[in-house]
Amino acid sequence: MKDHVKFPSLLAAAMGVLSLHAQADALMDMLNQGHAEADLRYRIETVSQDNALKDARASTARLRAGYESGALDGFYVNGSVQSLGVLGQDFYNSTSNGKTQYATVADPGVTELDQLFVGYRGLPATSFKYGRQRLQLDNERYVGNVGWRQIEQTYDAASLVNQSLPDTTLTAAYLYKIHRVFSDYATTPAGKFSSRSPLLNLAYSGLPGTRVVAYSYLIDLNPIATPLLPAYQSTRSDGLRITGSQELLAGTHLLYTAEAALQSNGLDNRNAFEVHYSYYEAGIDVHGYSLKLSRELLGSNGNVAFQTPLATLHSFNGWADMFLQTPQEGLVDRFVSLGWTKDSTPITLVYHDFRADQGAGHYGTEIDAQVTHNFGRHYVLGAALGAYHSIDLIKATAYAPATPSTSKGWVWVEAKL
Repeated sequence: MKDHVKFPSLLAAAMGVLSLHAQADALMDMLNQGHAEADLRYRIETVSQDNALKDARASTARLRAGYESGALDGFYVNGSVQSLGVLGQDFYNSTSNGKTQYATVADPGVTELDQLFVGYRGLPATSFKYGRQRLQLDNERYVGNVGWRQIEQTYDAASLVNQSLPDTTLTAAYLYKIHRVFSDYATTPAGKFSSRSPLLNLAYSGLPGTRVVAYSYLIDLNPIATPLLPAYQSTRSDGLRITGSQELLAGTHLLYTAEAALQSNGLDNRNAFEVHYSYYEAGIDVHGYSLKLSRELLGSNGNVAFQTPLATLHSFNGWADMFLQTPQEGLVDRFVSLGWTKDSTPITLVYHDFRADQGAGHYGTEIDAQVTHNFGRHYVLGAALGAYHSIDLIKATAYAPATPSTSKGWVWVEAKL
């Protein structure tokens, strides 16, 4: 009788052990099916400004290494670490090294978490992520990873991408913390934001050669300490963006972009305002040689200007980064771009003219140049220059610092493994 009692117990225990082994095997398969990534970038950046600050020189090397697992019942894990080292002495103000006598290069020497999220791909045409992640929406005018800086900007967020409808991509996200390029250890109040920011982006590519995007971004930011200005505390930006390319002749394409948006106070921001944004661009590409004429407006009502604090701002309004915050009087950026590629070597030249939206202010002009060379798929050598000439020195305000004539130069090499 006792043997009959023991047999079911032993069978249950054996089944439990087999189940644990099966789960362990599934977990090992999940890990073995994953892949690792790494990239190394060494860069020298120099800054010279027409003011009392000493010229800056930053020699830094950044290593980013990460791993993404395979899937288990649709779930996977992604994590990466970024580490920036200063080679030699730091003759620059990183915003956290205390060397305020030098011009700023916002590349602090730190080691910190880059990404760590759980993803799910178990639903048709849908992906979901929760945790610290990289977000890059459209041209990154509103939300980007600021990949130009050595320490990138990432987000504690929940995000969903759905492509169930033909030629349509719906992206929805909710941001609850922003880790900025100044690092998590930054002493500046704007080094890290807590947030309550729902984002919605709907893109349609079913038209020949054309992509249409409608978006609504409710961005609410709270810094660690000092309160932000009304234009940063909480904004709502609703807009429409159209980009495309149409073939005119064999090897010749017409390029075009049109975008318009309205930004207003949102969520709990009681400082009522409405300001406008527009971007228009027309160009032509002939066998890899391109010419583009562009105009970007970040409007102002005289007190508040259109702001995009989570953007990859280096991509806009000149590479000298003189307009990371829109001046209180707004900004009109008219620019012409030339580009061509020869033997895996893209070359770009840009000329900017900056003026105020309100009043007759002429801020200045800028010439930008960049050349890169791709050695296969894994190695890049590059050099760039941004030379800003101030005409009417912008009076320093809480919205924008004074913008003296500034020259910045970069030389870098990058390896992606």
